[in-house]
Amino acid sequence: MTTTGAQTYNDQVSAGTVTLSGSSITATNANNNFGTLGLLGGGTAQIVDTNALTLGTSSLASLTLTTGGAVTQSGGLSIGTATMNAGANAVTLTSGGNNLGTLNVTGASLTVVNGGVLDLGTTSVTGNLDATAGGLTQAGTLTVGGTSNLQVGAGSITLNTATNSLTGAVTAHGGGGISLVNSIALTPATIDAGTGAVSLTAQGIATAGAHLIGGSATLSSATDVGGGGNSLDINFGAGGVTLTGAATAWNLAGPGSPQPSFDPNGQPTGANVFYNSGCISGPACAGVFSVTASIGSTVSQIAAQALKDALDTDSVAKQIDYGFAGDVGTTPPMDHRIDETGISTPECFEEAREGNACK
Repeated sequence: MTTTGAQTYNDQVSAGTVTLSGSSITATNANNNFGTLGLLGGGTAQIVDTNALTLGTSSLASLTLTTGGAVTQSGGLSIGTATMNAGANAVTLTSGGNNLGTLNVTGASLTVVNGGVLDLGTTSVTGNLDATAGGLTQAGTLTVGGTSNLQVGAGSITLNTATNSLTGAVTAHGGGGISLVNSIALTPATIDAGTGAVSLTAQGIATAGAHLIGGSATLSSATDVGGGGNSLDINFGAGGVTLTGAATAWNLAGPGSPQPSFDPNGQPTGANVFYNSGCISGPACAGVFSVTASIGSTVSQIAAQALKDALDTDSVAKQIDYGFAGDVGTTPPMDHRIDETGISTPECFEEAREGNACK
């Protein structure tokens, strides 16, 4: 069935495959049951479906869709703003030819492929998010209970709403740069911006399995990063790494050469930065220098004292150690003769100190 013109359906509509075309389409009866629904005409549409729904080829300025089952598609979607509520069900929009502007989704999960830049709007899924597009932005809050897989090729990813809540591991690839803000701790998997910039702001940044790649970075954490033998793996070449936030310790690891340059000025006083276990900045570096300097000073003092003792002929103790090989203060020469009774000895011993024969 195909229709044209502005349409409002007040009663229940059941149809296997239907295309509705018009400037305004309203079919919001809770018992509607469409199999495959195409929406054309370039206008607006409000649709309610009691079961799962497959979207056919559709071209609209805006779509508001509520379903009692999963949402899939069989044709390309060209929709300026699409708002989909699938309840506890999945939304899967992976057909070729999609050109979605803003996509707001509530559901168990969202899998979407888009030809151009996609605005994830206000999206909340209890499971996983998989988004492939020419770029990713957002106009609202992004809440993901599972993992997030964000792929934009040479495009950029900018998800900077302060109330974002990405719970699971985040994988992202965007050669044009990646910027993520998370209101809770962020668990990066591989975040690869190519030669672009990486910007991460979160309550904390987990280190296990994390790989951050880019030309430069700005990292902000409210809690310490790494420690106890765990480090955040980074590879920013010789690019700059700016560290901000309330973290008092950053434990980072990466290539020894080239090593990035670190700017810790945005951190609180007393923050320490370590790279490959070496101290880059903070009080810990001063402590290492102080201990080293103290040890060096002690060694020098010991050496100086030993030399002084060796040259000091006024030291009775040292002359005893060296076998009385010199005057001991003003003490007269000592008689070294030995009683010969019962002992076979030479006639006398040469007095080493005097150079005179024994008497």
